[in-house]
Amino acid sequence: MSPTIAEFTQAVAEMKASPFGYTLSTIRQGVSDAVAACQVHANGPRMEHLKCEVEFWMEELRKWESVNEAAKLKDWSPA
Repeated sequence: MSPTIAEFTQAVAEMKASPFGYTLSTIRQGVSDAVAACQVHANGPRMEHLKCEVEFWMEELRKWESVNEAAKLKDWSPA
C-alpha cells in the first residue's frame, strides 16, 4: 500500500528535521550535557569517555549543519 501525499509530506518534513535521527535541539542538548559533565569530571577517569562524547555530538552537529546548508543552497538554486 502506497503512502498518501500527507503521509509522504510528513515523512519528508520529519527527515529534514532530524536527518540523522536527532533533532537540532537534541544535538545541542547532547553537546551541552557532555561539556557540563567534562567540567564536573575534569581530572577524573571518565574524562576520556566524555571527550569522545563531546566529539560525537559535535560531529553530529556538523553533519546536521552541512545537510541544512545544502538544503538551503538547493532551495535558492537558480536552476
